[in-house]
Amino acid sequence: MNEFFKKYGKIGLCFLGVFLAGAVTGGVISAGIVRRVVANRVNPQNWESLLMRALDRKIDLRPEQRAKIVPMVASAVNEFKATRADAVGRHQQTLAQLKANLATVLDPEQQQALEKLSQERQKRWKKFLQE
Repeated sequence: MNEFFKKYGKIGLCFLGVFLAGAVTGGVISAGIVRRVVANRVNPQNWESLLMRALDRKIDLRPEQRAKIVPMVASAVNEFKATRADAVGRHQQTLAQLKANLATVLDPEQQQALEKLSQERQKRWKKFLQE
């Protein structure tokens, strides 16, 4: 058995190294692709084209149907955007109220830490809304 490892151990380790390098590389590439796909789908500027593409692909619209459906989809997407804007506003109000409530219980150091968390959250939120 020991002789086997001496003879084939280096080859096995090389194969293991190649396998692990491929797994890591594949994971990194997949994560980047998924991030771009998700960012594309959550971006309101893409909703209309994504929805029309899905309708075209799944129900094989005729040109005259497509011409009638495009304004309907545009109207629905505007409603989606308004709903999202309303939800974002309510979300911000709820977080502001929570922050005010927490401040009544926290000591000054904790309040500073909470303020820092709040600022970081706002930066992430703005970045998310811009994507």
